[in-house]
Amino acid sequence: MARYDHAVTIAFSVISDDPNGLDFTPMALRAALFARIAALKLSDEWLEAVDAPFDTHPVDEATA
Repeated sequence: MARYDHAVTIAFSVISDDPNGLDFTPMALRAALFARIAALKLSDEWLEAVDAPFDTHPVDEATA
């Protein structure tokens, strides 16, 4: 059976002091992403938070 690897994006927000978000730090992004994941319920919220795949390719079964 063919299998596929899909790249997706999860929506989350980050609080910042800069109107363009130029002051994001890796730790601020990590904390905001983890908070978003923790807040999602095991329901359709996950499907709403994750966009459709933007890149897909077949998985090589020999390396999977």
